[in-house]
Amino acid sequence: NVISIGVSAFGGTGITDVYIYNPNCEVATNAFPKGTVIHAPKGSKAETFVKKYEEDVNCLYKFVEIEKGTFKSIDKYADNKNYVFTVDSSKASITGYSIADAGKPYSEKVVIPANVNGVEIKTIGNGLFRAKPYSASLFAGVISEGIENIGDGAFSTCLNLNKVSFPSS
Repeated sequence: NVISIGVSAFGGTGITDVYIYNPNCEVATNAFPKGTVIHAPKGSKAETFVKKYEEDVNCLYKFVEIEKGTFKSIDKYADNKNYVFTVDSSKASITGYSIADAGKPYSEKVVIPANVNGVEIKTIGNGLFRAKPYSASLFAGVISEGIENIGDGAFSTCLNLNKVSFPSS
């Protein structure tokens, strides 16, 4: 399960709603854009994060309680058409991606895989989609089971990203 979401990991995106099912997931400052609705279990670290900013005059985030054990997946929105991921096997981290066939339409939806060529992935590297080709076109993402950390600025220039789902385990 995702245990940490880095500084500005999704900053600069169009995200409006985030579903964090792991009650122990740490959320860093500015991980999401201002106004993001964070759905998480009552008593979770995500709720504590939101409450910290609740009385701020800018009202950075809104909290919505979800029941423990529920999971709203956006898998139906996501595919990996034409994405090829590269990994650093010593760190079990996705460090880059490319488009397999630039002549074909690219996917606007992506599933970050838990396994790439036999390497079990635990981390989405810093700046994975930052200022990369096609990053502004992504609008949905699914973080697969088994991924624990999302690096700083991983999705920070995915301007149209508006849906993301994190697993519960």
